Amino acid sequence: MPNYSIKILDSVDKLVVDGEAWNSLWARTGNLSPLVRAESVALWMRQFAPDALFRAVVIESGGIAVAGIPLYLHRKAKFLRIGVLPNNGWGSCGNLLLDASRQDHEAIFSCLVKGLQQLPIDFLWCNGIRYENFPWKIFREHWTDSGHSSRTTLSYHTAVIPLYGDPEAVAATWNKREIANTKRRFRKLCTPENHEFRAVSNTDEIAALLPDCFALEHAGWKGREGRGGSIVKMGMEEYYLTQAKILAEQNLARLYVLFVDGRLVAFQHDCLAGKTVFCMKIGYDSTMREFAPGMIIQWLINLSLLERQDADYFDFLGIAGQHQKIWNSELHAVGEVVFSLTLQGKIALSLHKLYANVKSHFSQNASAKTDES
Repeated sequence: MPNYSIKILDSVDKLVVDGEAWNSLWARTGNLSPLVRAESVALWMRQFAPDALFRAVVIESGGIAVAGIPLYLHRKAKFLRIGVLPNNGWGSCGNLLLDASRQDHEAIFSCLVKGLQQLPIDFLWCNGIRYENFPWKIFREHWTDSGHSSRTTLSYHTAVIPLYGDPEAVAATWNKREIANTKRRFRKLCTPENHEFRAVSNTDEIAALLPDCFALEHAGWKGREGRGGSIVKMGMEEYYLTQAKILAEQNLARLYVLFVDGRLVAFQHDCLAGKTVFCMKIGYDSTMREFAPGMIIQWLINLSLLERQDADYFDFLGIAGQHQKIWNSELHAVGEVVFSLTLQGKIALSLHKLYANVKSHFSQNASAKTDES
């Protein structure tokens, strides 16, 4: 049995310095977005939590990182100390990393828990995670088997398109009626001479195209008053441009663009890592809504990936919509898991569960009385 040791990185600068080891662990974990890489985690922290205390717990064996988790320290309800993953609606950069080749999960996670207990926190507060997927599923099982308490809340499902196997067989699983409609709209909008669809990975070219992509997104519903979400409206251009540059320099960025008569009508700002494409931003010309340019560019991307055998999966990352089911997508649960690390945390979690049960009980009774009346 290997000997495991705990290493705690107490600043984002130390994470970046240790970036090669962290990124190697990320690559050995499996299907994780490259936003979990050291440089992207540091960028997120500097953008969204510049004054927070950062900690990354790393488990090593023979000087090689085999597990790790990045956190920033925060207080909830003034007196509860929590360690939070660096995740929000602008980017999910926090995740649990585990070398997929390792089999002694119990020993690794026991060491990881000891490392977490060295931090001044009562809870490990994990938001925006796929808690039923590797390695969270294994960690949650270890946590429960060890007698610790936790609370899991489903937030939404996200869609992932399987693209592995025979291209014709994969395409045959897509919704035939919707694909026929997409082809019809494509023929009405595009001719062989008037359109250009391409995937851009060059750093300079991505930097030149992204401002136009952001402007296209802003011109649609996200930029309208009261809706929010637009990169331009929220002043997030510099963050996304820097993020794209980091990914492009690592040959992980993919910007898909569709031009018609020289006019940008749709884009996807994605990244490709391992055998998965991760969708980070999408946008289309809302004045061409009748042609469904967003559906057209997704169809073109899927066909391109099948033809080139570039990816086994296309991961939408966000909340799954009806239009994403067209592609025979798998659904993955995304939510929040709270792990109590101290006696104070365990008591607080028990009280919260009691409150939630009482609230649910009274809600059900109120609903029953309403139905009877």
